[in-house]
Amino acid sequence: MRALAWHGNHDVRVDAVPGRTQAGLRYSPLAQINDRNVGRLNLAWSYDLGAGNPASQPVEVGGMLYMSTGMSIVQALDVRTGKLLWRYDSKV
Repeated sequence: MRALAWHGNHDVRVDAVPGRTQAGLRYSPLAQINDRNVGRLNLAWSYDLGAGNPASQPVEVGGMLYMSTGMSIVQALDVRTGKLLWRYDSKV
């Protein structure tokens, strides 16, 4: 699956998979964060997965962060605000 992400005034093609590429390289060509400004980063938002939820690998596509949590629950959050956009519980 391919997704289009915006970076400044131009677009950057990214893979919508954990690790950014099918090979899981985790390399990002973006340069907004570097060794000179990384110390100024702050927490923008957090989201509580609840008790008993294993760690999941979220995937960001088009401004939405998708993740699965315990008991086969899938959720989507707005990447800018952390607001829950929708939640699906398969009742497994």
